[in-house]
Amino acid sequence: MADDEDFIVALREKYKDRKILVASPSSGRLDHRFYDSFLDMVQATAPIVTLRKAWAMGSRITSARNGILDHARMVGCTDILWIDDDTKFPLNGLMRLLEHDKDIVAATTCSRSGTDSGPIGVALEAQE
Repeated sequence: MADDEDFIVALREKYKDRKILVASPSSGRLDHRFYDSFLDMVQATAPIVTLRKAWAMGSRITSARNGILDHARMVGCTDILWIDDDTKFPLNGLMRLLEHDKDIVAATTCSRSGTDSGPIGVALEAQE
């Protein structure tokens, strides 16, 4: 148990200056799998980093994303985690993205058409 506490303290120190906005543009139909994933991620991450949230409802996704971006700037966020409301993600997803230490990080997403559930993107390393 002490090892876990030491690990959390080390991560908290590493990310002490980060203020992360969890942003979700939404059509207004919240899927329970998204909600479960979101709560799990917040519970796992809250002891480590400062989190804020922003939701934008509407059918114009570009306007929703721009409004959220303006909000992130206004409240002084250093990072934005974009999560669409029809997705499910791992509870350590945010920490995995932060560990890359890059300006922009994207997760692989799967196609929603037909029965194809394979990834839309393929890692560059896999194409060599």
